[in-house]
Amino acid sequence: MSEEVQSASQVNIAEQTQNQSAEQDSPWKLIAGQMLEDLEAFYFPTLHVLVDWQRHYESLDTELARLTRRSATGKRVVDKLVKVFLLNGQEVWILLHIETQGYYDKKFAQRMHTYHNLIGLCYKRQVENMAILTDGNKRFRPSEYQEKGILYAISFKFAMVKCPTLTIR
Repeated sequence: MSEEVQSASQVNIAEQTQNQSAEQDSPWKLIAGQMLEDLEAFYFPTLHVLVDWQRHYESLDTELARLTRRSATGKRVVDKLVKVFLLNGQEVWILLHIETQGYYDKKFAQRMHTYHNLIGLCYKRQVENMAILTDGNKRFRPSEYQEKGILYAISFKFAMVKCPTLTIR
């Protein structure tokens, strides 16, 4: 196969992958943006029942974007940072992280920990962390990040659910 044909083939495969990933992102962006209460009720009912949904919630995606600039790694991510109020009046920020790539990522839990720390340090807010993973690997179920040094240990747990990929046709 000539170099030109091989190069064109690689570009075509990359474009197809990008288009498939964009198709996977679209429904999740719609759901996370317009149906947050329903999404929380279905996937994270423990938190949902504590939130005062009669009170307006506020999207803080601009703040999140400042903290988590993405490199061009090909990862397809839908992140939502939302300020809500609990029924007891307490303000809580929710980081909802939806990964729509179809492969194992050994640094996923570490990334969740990093986001949690960045938001907490920059905005001095309590952050509830949730992840929805749409990959097909049933054994990939990260929900905790652990790190040990000589004189310290970190254990960070977050809510995580697996669900099938959504596609709009």
